Amino acid sequence: MAKQKRKKKFFSHARLLTIETILLVGLLQVWFEDWLVESTDLPGWLKILTLMIIMVGILGFLLVAIEGLAKKSLAHAHDVAKNVPFPWTMLALHVGAFVALFYLYGVTYNIKWLP
Repeated sequence: MAKQKRKKKFFSHARLLTIETILLVGLLQVWFEDWLVESTDLPGWLKILTLMIIMVGILGFLLVAIEGLAKKSLAHAHDVAKNVPFPWTMLALHVGAFVALFYLYGVTYNIKWLP
């Protein structure tokens, strides 16, 4: 029997988890960079070098670790969602996570999204 190719869903749980994690890591990076640039007495060249190292480390971390983390947590999250008696539980959890991240990004960048 020939193997069937599985099409990956764009809004699969693993992809949504990966996107949420990337947004959260980006937010943490912004907070740390702001602290490093504004609140430390390090010389400018050391701040720049530290920021460059952080960027390489974060991108490397995202490329290597996020997919593994998403796949490991996928099984646990599906078990939890299946035990909740409400339909569309996973979608509601992801929507809630994105709304919280949206709010945190607005607060972090001091952007008012309502007139």
